[in-house]
Amino acid sequence: MRLPDRLRQAYLVADLRSLALGRMGLASVLLANLLMRALVLRDFYTNDGLLPNHTLLWRPEQWPVFSLLFVASTPAMAATVFVLCGLVFVALLVGYRTRAAQVLSYLAVLSLNARSFFNGGDIVLCELALWSIFLPVGRRWSIDAALDRRRGAATDGATEVVAPALAVLLAQLFFIYLLNAIHKNGVTWRDGSAVHYVLHQDTIATSFGVWLRGWMTPGLSKALSWGTMALEWTLPVLLASPIALRATRRAALLLAASLHLGFVLCIDLEMFTPAMLACLPFLLRGEDAAAFERWWMARWSRLRVWPPLAGAVQASAALLDAMAALTPRPDPAATRAPIVVRARRAAVLVRRLILLALVALAAERLVAGNSRWRGPLWFERAEAYLMLYERWYMFAPEAPRTDMNVSIDAVTAEGRHVDPFNELASPGHPFPGKFIPPHLNQSPLFVEWALKVPFIPDYQQAFQEWVLRYPQRTGRPQDRIVSFRAYIVEDDSPPPGRRAPTHTRARQFYQYPE
Repeated sequence: MRLPDRLRQAYLVADLRSLALGRMGLASVLLANLLMRALVLRDFYTNDGLLPNHTLLWRPEQWPVFSLLFVASTPAMAATVFVLCGLVFVALLVGYRTRAAQVLSYLAVLSLNARSFFNGGDIVLCELALWSIFLPVGRRWSIDAALDRRRGAATDGATEVVAPALAVLLAQLFFIYLLNAIHKNGVTWRDGSAVHYVLHQDTIATSFGVWLRGWMTPGLSKALSWGTMALEWTLPVLLASPIALRATRRAALLLAASLHLGFVLCIDLEMFTPAMLACLPFLLRGEDAAAFERWWMARWSRLRVWPPLAGAVQASAALLDAMAALTPRPDPAATRAPIVVRARRAAVLVRRLILLALVALAAERLVAGNSRWRGPLWFERAEAYLMLYERWYMFAPEAPRTDMNVSIDAVTAEGRHVDPFNELASPGHPFPGKFIPPHLNQSPLFVEWALKVPFIPDYQQAFQEWVLRYPQRTGRPQDRIVSFRAYIVEDDSPPPGRRAPTHTRARQFYQYPE
């Protein structure tokens, strides 16, 4: 194969079945993200929570920000917006009005992230939703495709499509892995102690991670730390390689899946791991997508014998027939009219120009985020609005060697000592005091809040008001808070070969009344 054809196959040709799988994977992660946030809706998406609308609008985490959820102030209003977001994500999952669902899904996840604190995983999810807008993810395995067939719309039966956005998505993954590898240049990564220290972060360590660190030897920590670095250095090479495309792409998928599933077992990286896994189906080559299709059809033919499932299939087919009957059948003569042809070409051109502009912005932000170059101010604002950040340095340059949590000692009207924050954030440890228990199992948004708010005085008035609303949440008037002190609690992770943390300390960052 000639070099131009090889490059075209490697970076521009996408299989429509892979794109469909990618659509379903992305929509599934978006729905999981929505559910995770719905569990803390009152605490992070209403004016009764830790981050009221007026507080974030006055002092956003990153300026400027865009969120449709700024119009919601009560639990009922926020829940309504969440339901609408869920409907959009379901439409993307099943491929109904897919183009509109892609755009609306991006606006929805952008709004969800900007309304509260966000992290690297949220950014990956936003960027995947953004770049997938420019991919034809609804042409296979979707309601749109089924309706086209039932209306008799002409299809060419192609399984591959030239999609420049695929190259952008590949580049995005390339730089995520490459920059994470480059930035891991600290002592803990060089001497192999990084994984040991990461597993001693009790806010993110899973139950398995807590168990594993009890058996962690210096040798095992070195193997896991250097193995992680080796994978992060290898993946960019495999993703960029146009040679032995089938083998390199399969190897990249296998290694990336192994890396992120390892993360899932040991540490809670919030949406980073699901978002990165959702990227992988887009990388499937035609042969592997066809193999998956054959496997699925073979399983489906066996499942249809189950009567309830057969009834559901028949009902779905009848619904599709009704939808196809209600949707006007395209007039072949009209679709070939010069004005229609020109309009479609113009739409394709506009989409590609928008994609080109976004790629230029991402490239400039990539340089600015990883060098001393600052760039124009309006580039920074566009980056913030679109959440198109390109700084990737997870646990870099060093693995964290200090663990941290927030603790509150509040006194109620009846003299009881309570901790309103940890009662919600760490149900297993509702009153930890000036000590960090193992495996706090906190919701990601509480983790982000604890890492940021103690150091941002502008948010602490809202924090005080939230603590004082404690009796409203418990439904007990005698739980009225008469005073409280809030502490940053820290300890030093044990050195390799040891298990118990050392140098536990607490410092007060807020007091009521003053």
